[in-house]
Amino acid sequence: MLLSGANGVAQGLGWPAVTKMIRAWYPPTQFGFWFAILTSAANGMSAVGPSIAAILSVHHGWQTAMHLPALLAIATSPFIIFCTWDKPSDVGYEDQLTLGGAEHGHWSDMVGSDFLMLLVSSFGFLFVVKTSCSEWGQVYLVEEQGVPYYTAYGCFTSIEVGGVVGSVTLGGLTDFMIRRGYYFGSGRSPRMIVVQLCAAGSCLFLNTFIFGSDPETSKTFISVVAFCMGFCLYGGIALIGTIAIEVAPIHMTGAAHAIIGLAANISSVIAGSPIQYMSQVWDWFTAFMLINITCLAAFLILIVGKNVPATYLEEPTDGPPRLREYFNNEQLAKFYTSVALNHKQYLENVAYTLG
Repeated sequence: MLLSGANGVAQGLGWPAVTKMIRAWYPPTQFGFWFAILTSAANGMSAVGPSIAAILSVHHGWQTAMHLPALLAIATSPFIIFCTWDKPSDVGYEDQLTLGGAEHGHWSDMVGSDFLMLLVSSFGFLFVVKTSCSEWGQVYLVEEQGVPYYTAYGCFTSIEVGGVVGSVTLGGLTDFMIRRGYYFGSGRSPRMIVVQLCAAGSCLFLNTFIFGSDPETSKTFISVVAFCMGFCLYGGIALIGTIAIEVAPIHMTGAAHAIIGLAANISSVIAGSPIQYMSQVWDWFTAFMLINITCLAAFLILIVGKNVPATYLEEPTDGPPRLREYFNNEQLAKFYTSVALNHKQYLENVAYTLG
């Protein structure tokens, strides 16, 4: 138990640090895509990791299943130490511009922010839905609807695949919206409209999953619904994490991600034993109806808070009122030139370090 707790502490310390580095290296026009790549990589390995560990434990023993990921982590740590830098200025280049994060601010500004409360609450509810569908979706199909086990397992795989595709696609799409200056409303993040659509889509496909599945339903239909549900859930969750980081004060991006991560951990606990207990007291259909209500609550929170200013500070010191004024051609050229130079210098530093 102590070793497991220490492992959790190590992972908890790593996530805010790596998100802070990505935030520092990539401009707002690319941050959503690369943050989605980061979260998709973690989600993808979380999905296939248990299967790999089970296979290794059967054929080579549980010690091998535990030692292999530890050895891989140790092997990659020198690369992380010697070939990565906190920010562009550490290697002589200008740091990236920001979308809405101020250069200064206090933690009390962030903790007391209405916008952060909006993000944390909607993120927490969506994460409960996402975790519940991933962990209990197969059980619901098999025990409540009588769907064959192999069809139910295909549903789980489709949710994870849809999540990876949704996170990367929507991250790139919202970057494109920022790059082209597409903007909706006053004082909001341009990514928020996509999050609202994801929450609406999650409600739609979750209801289809609950009421449209039975033993005679085709495997293809269930897989498509599960894929779309994963696309909306994972995509919306990844975008909320992106927004929480990019509008935070520059020196507090790690803290912003840590707060969002805390909501995710609490939601994972809620989606575990409490949901199973509800299924034992009532049945799986009732448990998933409660999950459905949770998804609807997330959507309503996003709609009610749609005009909350996308900032953690009462009076933003940086960041323009309109993206169209901010991302003019001259500054876009500066963005792309900076990214190209930073990438070239990064490759040169890696080659020098390894050589």
